[in-house]
Amino acid sequence: MSAIILCGPCQYEDNNKGAKKWCTDCEDGYCEDCEKVHRSTKMSRNHTLISIADYQKIRDVSVKQNCDDHGKRFDLYCSTHDKALCISCVNQHKSCPDVIALEEAARDSKQSTAFADVEGTINGALDNIETCIKDQKSTEKNVENHEQMIRKNIKEIREKINKQLNVLEQKLINDLSVISAKCKSSLEKTLNQLKSADRKLMQLKEETQKMKKFASDTQVFLGTREMNVIVANEIETLTRTINAALHFKIEAVIDLDISSLLNRADGMGKILLQEIPAGLQFKDAKIDQAQKQVSVSTERGFRDLRLQLKKKLERRKTGGRTNVTGCIILPNGHLLIAEGSDYLEEYSEEGDYIRDITVSRSIFDLTYINSNWIAVTHFAHENRTGIQKIKEIYGLSRPTSYAKMINITDDCRINIKAYNLCWGISHQDGRLYIIVKEVGILVADVDGDILNTLPIDTCNVKYISTSKDVICYSNDVQNTVHCCDMNGKEIWVFRHESLIIPAGLSVGDDMHLFIVGCASNNITLIHRDGTTSKILLTPADGLSDPQAMYYDKNRKTLIVCDKTSAALYNVVLNI
Repeated sequence: MSAIILCGPCQYEDNNKGAKKWCTDCEDGYCEDCEKVHRSTKMSRNHTLISIADYQKIRDVSVKQNCDDHGKRFDLYCSTHDKALCISCVNQHKSCPDVIALEEAARDSKQSTAFADVEGTINGALDNIETCIKDQKSTEKNVENHEQMIRKNIKEIREKINKQLNVLEQKLINDLSVISAKCKSSLEKTLNQLKSADRKLMQLKEETQKMKKFASDTQVFLGTREMNVIVANEIETLTRTINAALHFKIEAVIDLDISSLLNRADGMGKILLQEIPAGLQFKDAKIDQAQKQVSVSTERGFRDLRLQLKKKLERRKTGGRTNVTGCIILPNGHLLIAEGSDYLEEYSEEGDYIRDITVSRSIFDLTYINSNWIAVTHFAHENRTGIQKIKEIYGLSRPTSYAKMINITDDCRINIKAYNLCWGISHQDGRLYIIVKEVGILVADVDGDILNTLPIDTCNVKYISTSKDVICYSNDVQNTVHCCDMNGKEIWVFRHESLIIPAGLSVGDDMHLFIVGCASNNITLIHRDGTTSKILLTPADGLSDPQAMYYDKNRKTLIVCDKTSAALYNVVLNI
């Protein structure tokens, strides 16, 4: 496309003259002379003229200004149908009360909410893309790390196998040498005995021949008897030697385990690929029309929401602590449950036990970060010496506790150091929010660096849940639930006689809040403005001292854990 914009009127007169201005209303260029005429004409004196340089910037932005049905220019606007009209379209909108001039409707459109919403939607989409790119790059890096780690493991296994085979080979060769030496020694002894008997008998033969040739009959007579005794003794010794003689055959019998391994193994192992949903969410910006619909659905969502039992899970009996303190649902549907021990229990969505993820210290709460990482809190201090405890008593030092990020695929760990008991933890948009006793809400990034501390009274606060815009936490002594913005400024406080010792909580759809009542033995839904609530589950639904919960927005599923079991509920609306 040519970069030169010609003057429209001049071009009509077969005069190719470069334009200096562009009319956004007429969508045509004007030279200096034609611009003056355009401005002086009554029909066009209020048109918007921009420089050709500015027009070049929006030249590729296609805005349809003519009606598809009639081919005429849009002149009117119907507010009822949110539709631009040409003069021929008016007959179809005679009954509409809000047909106005398009120019009037478009007045101050650059400062309108609709335009701001479009900009917000685009910016939101770009933020989503940036988040997804970062997530995928992080996953790509993890894949590379996994590959290098597996390559290293394969090499180490090969080296161990080679080392062990060398040891076994040398042992077998040593055994062979010992047995071979024993055979050779036995054979040498037999040969020496045979050679000795051979020499003696040859000597007796020579003596017999000499005696026969030179001795007298008397000497032969007496010598024959002596010779018989000597020969008999030699033959007896020779017979024993011959009877004791052995043949040897050495064989190697390979260990059955090694033979079986060589015969059965078709490789050193297998490379397994687990494809886990990334759990990424595209967060739409709200435009005016959508806001009205959301407002309606939000109210209906609170009024008509109910829980439908999906699955009752019987947890593995460990014989120890059974009070569940935290739980989450992973993107692949697996469940992770913490019960105050130094490990997490992993179950399938169907309730089948999969494994334990062992951690060095007792776990209180946990939160999901991405497809590979979770974060946990340790509510017990690390092992301290007597001197450390004395210093803490006299205020000379502070106890150290940790939150910890765990890669559940390669067991990598990252510590986040705090300076008092760590309780609840929640993740939102790349940040971790941690309840630290008598300190506040500690804010850290996913690299383990502490970013900020929100100075909130957390003396009796155990649990926290976050969303894009708010932080919610429960106070189990004052029986209150608090909602604040991301800077810690309080928005509302909820207290009701039906909610006693509030514990685990989770921000749901439309910012409504699910909350566990430990002593009241119920599950309550608090309206997003904190003014009203409704009870969703009671002991009649099978609750037994619940404490922990987690809401999966993607699956619309709520997990509630009590002392011995966990239950999954579908979050549905009454029809």
